[in-house]
Amino acid sequence: MKKFIFIMILSFIFLTILLYLCNIKINTTKSMPIGIYQTYNNNILPGDIVTFNYQNVNFLKKVVAVAGDYVEIKNSKIFVNHKLIKDSQIFKFDSNHNALPTLSFSGVLKNNEIFVLGEHIKSFDSRYFGVLDIQKNSVKKAKEILTWSDK
Repeated sequence: MKKFIFIMILSFIFLTILLYLCNIKINTTKSMPIGIYQTYNNNILPGDIVTFNYQNVNFLKKVVAVAGDYVEIKNSKIFVNHKLIKDSQIFKFDSNHNALPTLSFSGVLKNNEIFVLGEHIKSFDSRYFGVLDIQKNSVKKAKEILTWSDK
């Protein structure tokens, strides 16, 4: 039994190191498809999935606007280049009835700035924390390796 436990602990440590070295991230939230993602540095474009750190919490979201895009929060919805983004409604409370921050924004994104949304309508994303700085928030592009739906 001791040998089995030792092998399990060693396997867990090895797997953790391997995931770290291969830039593997595991998403367990509903804001994006649940699954395994690999991160890498590359040019970030609208539609890309990215990982980033915001207030010491790691997130996985989809990019809806990049440098040069005009983003506007109007009537509790998000517009990019004057086009309404689907499912971008801004809520006053989260699913647990906690108050969400409200932002006012209208402008062109600067170099190294992006605006992100989750795929789940109640996702905590740029609707609530605003524009992200790519360097400051350690933004990296992410590629789906294996995902599944919990529906």
